[in-house]
Amino acid sequence: MTTTLRPTEPLQRAADGTRSRHFQVCVNSRPVGVLHLGTSTSLGDSVAVIHELRVDEPDRRRGRGTVAALAAEEVARAWGCRQIEAGGGGGAPPGGGAGRPGWGWCRPPTGAGWGALACVCRAPP
Repeated sequence: MTTTLRPTEPLQRAADGTRSRHFQVCVNSRPVGVLHLGTSTSLGDSVAVIHELRVDEPDRRRGRGTVAALAAEEVARAWGCRQIEAGGGGGAPPGGGAGRPGWGWCRPPTGAGWGALACVCRAPP
């Protein structure tokens, strides 16, 4: 099984210089969820933010969200980001994926040779 991100819109650029793009999370070309990646309005264009990461119920607990987050990290690198923020809350299932209420995932990114992105997890409001 191959989990990939498929853009559903062109790269969006706001007047303040931030970027944003929506993706489908796909398994063997079959849509199984969504991901919305952007850059931070408050911290600048070098900080990526995963605004939404959702995997449909039948495809959960198979690593789809983890692979989508890793793919989002690659997109953030290509945008020149040095840090990525991810948080959960509203749409996260009770207990979250990492054993924390509202959190689906949070881990230091894997970067080899170029310097890893920093991962900043923020508690939901």
